[in-house]
Amino acid sequence: MKKQRKGFTLLEVLLVVAAIAILAGIVILAINPTKQLIEVRNSQRISDLNNLDKAITSYQIDNKGLLPVDFPTSLTEVCNTGSKIPSEVLPGECDGYYDLSFLVPVYLPAIPQDPGLSAFYFLEQVYAAGGAGYQIMLNKTRIALVSTNEKGGYIFLNITEQEFAEQNQEEEEFLCGENLEYQGEIYPTVEIGDQCWLGKNLNVSNYKNGDSIIYAENNWYEWNNLVGKWCYLNNNSSNEIFGKLYNWYAITDSRGICPEDWHIPSDAEWTILENFLGTDTGLKIKSSNSDTPPWDGDNSSGFSALPGGIRWSGGTFSSWGVAYLWSSELIEDPVFTRQLSSWDNTLINQTNGRSEGLSVRCLKD
Repeated sequence: MKKQRKGFTLLEVLLVVAAIAILAGIVILAINPTKQLIEVRNSQRISDLNNLDKAITSYQIDNKGLLPVDFPTSLTEVCNTGSKIPSEVLPGECDGYYDLSFLVPVYLPAIPQDPGLSAFYFLEQVYAAGGAGYQIMLNKTRIALVSTNEKGGYIFLNITEQEFAEQNQEEEEFLCGENLEYQGEIYPTVEIGDQCWLGKNLNVSNYKNGDSIIYAENNWYEWNNLVGKWCYLNNNSSNEIFGKLYNWYAITDSRGICPEDWHIPSDAEWTILENFLGTDTGLKIKSSNSDTPPWDGDNSSGFSALPGGIRWSGGTFSSWGVAYLWSSELIEDPVFTRQLSSWDNTLINQTNGRSEGLSVRCLKD
């Protein structure tokens, strides 16, 4: 009776695949090392990601579909443990990384590392504590894996480019006090109480989706016709330092004017600012004599308000020592707004018409 031949194990197959990849790399590099190095390394990255995916899937099959309870649900770099089994991983060695050594040696001979980490990758992998260069996470029911390619881009497995971008956006949490880039302009941000404000007046020519806001430079009838408009103070672009003036139709357009996750403050939110700062709110939010450009406040809040003036519905301007700031509140036709003046240290509550041009300060959601 003939003895039935035993099939190859997963580990043996992976070893053969790895050996073929190494030999192929050596041959290609010998022919044209300069031209082929990028392609060889990227091919190895793709192979490594697939091997990790297959090994983890096999682990799940053997464990009733389960993964270790600490398996990451956000992208986390794999720990560079090489051929170590779990008992050989030193305490603290994988801090900040995810330890996949539970796959060794049954499902993988060693945890692969990015080929860019070792100059001798195709001859001998040199492992060191730290990250292996590959990121991993449980993406719904799939094992998502990401690698950086030779040109600074990414190689994805079981994750889309959009999902990857969303992951990075969630991880990069905004901290009030950091600068914010919006439509090519840098805005300081300032924390006042529990609120986070832009540290200067809005100065954009487009809605959030990229559509242009109409620039109304000249006649009163060009300004006052019930659609979103902006202009410079006194129609002079040298006044751009004060930001732009917008009518109410621009600030309430459904396309949005503030950065993502920011909004036009409501009347109630202006009141929160006033209550927090207390007496002489105007003095505390106006720029000081030492600021550039200066005003007559002490700017102890860091708000840095400037006398950006106003454009009236008839198209004329008032520009001497005053600032008018929109809220999102509408009462019939007038809108709740705030005013600052050179001769007053208060933040004045008042109303303005929808066709008037005021400055905008955005508030974090």
